[in-house]
Amino acid sequence: MSVYEPPASNLKVNDNYRGKPAKAIFFALLISMFGSIIGAIVVVIIFSIYWGSIGINAEQIESLTQKDTSILIAYLIESGIFSIWSGHYVAKKTNYQEYKYCVIMVVISSLIGALIMLSAPAMYSDQPLWYSIVGFICYPIMVLYGCWLFVKSKT
Repeated sequence: MSVYEPPASNLKVNDNYRGKPAKAIFFALLISMFGSIIGAIVVVIIFSIYWGSIGINAEQIESLTQKDTSILIAYLIESGIFSIWSGHYVAKKTNYQEYKYCVIMVVISSLIGALIMLSAPAMYSDQPLWYSIVGFICYPIMVLYGCWLFVKSKT
């Protein structure tokens, strides 16, 4: 070994990237909200094409998009998928205290949803009560499930 060469080092730096939680929560909220809106539009188009093909007129299709059980379940499934994705996104981008930030996102999103429902009650009065209750119960479960998927994949 020469005096002009540095000694060999066997250090490994395992400092994983830690993202900014506020930014991660903001983008996860966008994923959850706009993803659910776009998903609902796709579901309505698919169901409208089907209902139109079996001879249901436009007025009946409009009323069915808010009351038919099959389309409401499809709404819950697609919003559940985007909720899982948003929880996974928050956990991936923060990379520490994942559950804490997912719970913060759930609280913020639930408050926004409740404010929207309270500010426009006529728009949500056609929905069955079970749909609103299931939506508010499933949302935190799906977000935390997405968070859990990321945490589990790290170990």
